[in-house]
Amino acid sequence: MSLPVHRLEPGLLAALATGGGAPAVRWLAGVRRSRTMLLVRAVRDLAAGVGHAEARLASDGYAALARIHRVAPAAVEALLAAPAVGAWAATTAAALAGAAPAARSRSAGADAGSAYVPGLTCTASPGRLASVATAAALRGGVPLLLALPTDGRAPLPLPDLGTAVLPEHAGLEFRSDGRQAELRGGRHVLRLPARLGQPAPGWYPTPRVEVEHRGRTLRVTLGSLEPGSLEPGSLDGDPACGELLVDWWRRRLEAGWRLLVRHHTRVAEEVATAIRMVVPLGASPGVLHSITHRDAFGCVAMTPPPSARWVALTLAHEVQHAKLSALDDVVPLTQPDCGARFYAPWRDDGRPVACLLHGLYAHVGVAGFWRRQRRHEPPGKERFHAEVEYVRWREACMAVVDTLRASQLLTRAGTQFVAALERVLHGWAADPVPAAAVTAADAEADRHHASALGRASWPSAGNR
Repeated sequence: MSLPVHRLEPGLLAALATGGGAPAVRWLAGVRRSRTMLLVRAVRDLAAGVGHAEARLASDGYAALARIHRVAPAAVEALLAAPAVGAWAATTAAALAGAAPAARSRSAGADAGSAYVPGLTCTASPGRLASVATAAALRGGVPLLLALPTDGRAPLPLPDLGTAVLPEHAGLEFRSDGRQAELRGGRHVLRLPARLGQPAPGWYPTPRVEVEHRGRTLRVTLGSLEPGSLEPGSLDGDPACGELLVDWWRRRLEAGWRLLVRHHTRVAEEVATAIRMVVPLGASPGVLHSITHRDAFGCVAMTPPPSARWVALTLAHEVQHAKLSALDDVVPLTQPDCGARFYAPWRDDGRPVACLLHGLYAHVGVAGFWRRQRRHEPPGKERFHAEVEYVRWREACMAVVDTLRASQLLTRAGTQFVAALERVLHGWAADPVPAAAVTAADAEADRHHASALGRASWPSAGNR
């Protein structure tokens, strides 16, 4: 499988500082797709190098994927863009690379190089590369006969498509003539439906949500994400209850999407281009949070949203993290971690310089969201809240720019990027804001700073 060449074009760092827009996000998505393709090949090679028990499955899966790519490249490339595949490839390659020295040092035997090495954060499952190839064949309608991993797990995840459940996995294999497909495990045969989005006995399609407003569409899958296992997951073991949950999330995402499209058009275009998966997190009373997995480009995890505004704000925040994670693949923006930790106005713990830069970029997105949103809030409490949030995060970001510059831990590209962010923030400094909102934002910032310093455990703190 050949890869395109990705070059950092002049002006891209400055463009990303102002958001970037859909064209920049498409370029970054292409970068991440190429990274995943390289990691998939690394999984095959590392599995062979350590003598992993699933090395043959990985090799056959990679060969099948390469064949499918020749006749149905779009099917393979869409699959390589799936967050579950990116996360699996990264964690599996890392686990195999960490297992390599231990595997080489052991005497030959049945379990030599199995990569089940104590201390690894992920148990390597390189044989799941065959599952990736199976999903690609189904997407592209390509004939394929391929053995699949038999690790004793009843569910068989096919990334970005769904999960098959067979009574047994002995001699598990996939067969397709390009039109009809089936999975065979022992004496059992599971015939997959022609329309894979439809449930069938033993087949549970990955839930999908599509919401549209004013001609702009957001398409995402819903489910859990286990980075080392390719699990697309399900929202609930009871299919009927799962449908209710999917409908609940559809309505929440639709409301947030309408708000984004109406008042934050450029962000909406970026989100539609980048975000492909939403992972619902468990709810805790009074706790709202969201997460972007670095290796799962396009995946956002969030607690149940209480409002359309929170959905829109979360997507505006997390798409910033996704963009910067992909940009990190192209050019280093910070020096290697030297142990220094810095105060971040949005955290109670000290942050390494790379995390501080990530937080800065995400909160420039947050400040920009409130800068626009305050104009659309009704007069009174809600508009005042928006004004306070805007000032709070605008000023916090300006302070962090100073911290990053003083750290001397930015690369040349990182210095250029932060300078471009600083120009954006300085352009916002002249915005008229009610004095009461400034006072409230300053008081909130002071409370956080005092609280964080009271719990400080980092070796060196930057300026507030």
